[in-house]
Amino acid sequence: MNKNKLFNGIVQLFTLISMIFPMALSAQSTWIYGVVDEGAYTPAYLVRLNYSTTQFDTVSYLGEQYIADFGCCIDPFNGRMFLSGLLFGQSGFLQEIDLNTLEIVSYDKHFWSQDMEYNFLNNSIIYRVDSAMWKVDLETGIESKINDIEHIDGHYWGSPRSYNPADNTFVFFAVQNNESYCFVIDAFTGVLKSKKQASRVLFSLAVDYASGKQYGKFSGTVYNFDPYGFKVTELVTIPDYKSELNEQQSVYDQNNKKYIVPYIAADNQPKFCVIDMENYSIDTSYVQPNSQMNLHEIFCQPRTTLSLINDTLRSTHGLNYQWYLGGLLNPLVNTQYCIPVESGDYQALVDYPEYSSLSNTVSFEYTDLQTDIQSVVARIVPNPFRDRIEIIGHNNDWNNFTLKIFNVQGDLIYENNALDSYIPGLEFLKPGFYLFRLEQNGNVVLRQKMVKSG
Repeated sequence: MNKNKLFNGIVQLFTLISMIFPMALSAQSTWIYGVVDEGAYTPAYLVRLNYSTTQFDTVSYLGEQYIADFGCCIDPFNGRMFLSGLLFGQSGFLQEIDLNTLEIVSYDKHFWSQDMEYNFLNNSIIYRVDSAMWKVDLETGIESKINDIEHIDGHYWGSPRSYNPADNTFVFFAVQNNESYCFVIDAFTGVLKSKKQASRVLFSLAVDYASGKQYGKFSGTVYNFDPYGFKVTELVTIPDYKSELNEQQSVYDQNNKKYIVPYIAADNQPKFCVIDMENYSIDTSYVQPNSQMNLHEIFCQPRTTLSLINDTLRSTHGLNYQWYLGGLLNPLVNTQYCIPVESGDYQALVDYPEYSSLSNTVSFEYTDLQTDIQSVVARIVPNPFRDRIEIIGHNNDWNNFTLKIFNVQGDLIYENNALDSYIPGLEFLKPGFYLFRLEQNGNVVLRQKMVKSG
């Protein structure tokens, strides 16, 4: 048999199989990364600890530093650790350390925050400075204030914040009028979604990406909490816990469902406690190999996370993307975002620098008619369009309707609540795909994918 034909046949067969049955290789990691230094303006070293074997390594020299207390976060998929502060020899105040290559990218921003988290649904850093919410877009490097929230009098030390992809929110504890509150912020817009008085302030917050459950600790006790109703549930207590240690923060391993807590034990030994968060039991406690390690983050290489936000499916930021509907590959979509145009089960296969991972399944039900006020049959033409559209249907008066246009990232970029049948002035839209949504009294009556031609 011709070897080239045999090879091509194998490739075609593998391609067909991959279209029907998406496959993924998911690596597992137990490395906790951190920084060792002697204080402000002293040399700093990037270090790591394998919490399952207690192996401790000095990875690289970072240089003299002035880093904010607890000012760090991580992209656990691509292996990027972010530090808020100055590394001498670097130009900016936001440092990105590639844990795969050890290269450092410095963003030339006056960035200084202890409440910062990585948002992997839009590849940005969201952070709080006093009563303002800010964002650094890591694609463009643009830093912008996204919203002012209610006046905040003070903050808590000890990483009292988290990012939850289940509802795309930034959660943090702060002080207002001498009372403790738990704030929930929309991570895209910075808008305040909830503020509840906190009967218990929690630190080293963590989120399980698969379930959306939120955890935190106070002293030696770990809790589950609901930030919207602010209900806390005690899960497990470390029996020999005495106190905190330096600026160390607990971390959560998404793959193995472990919450790792650094602490000073009753015998004054610096220890790590590994807690099984599926059974809420303690796996082990052991003496720390290096008690000066702080700014803890875990590079755990989680499973790809898929969320539906504003009628747009968003996957974790990665290198390459493949989308599946009902288990079949959609060759037309290869970006981080997908606007679903038919009902079914959606998944995304994403490549990262060290592994690939298939996402959770999101079931989407697509319907054009979602109003219980009246039956409205409408459509928007032409498609593709250039600079104007027309709404046609059984209704001739569109004054009590609102048209909203979203880009592929799910951002609202146009809104018109004084409609006529003809809508000009859309030449500002760049060529590409958009989602048009027609609403009446807050009810969606039409959702239509549109193409803007060049």
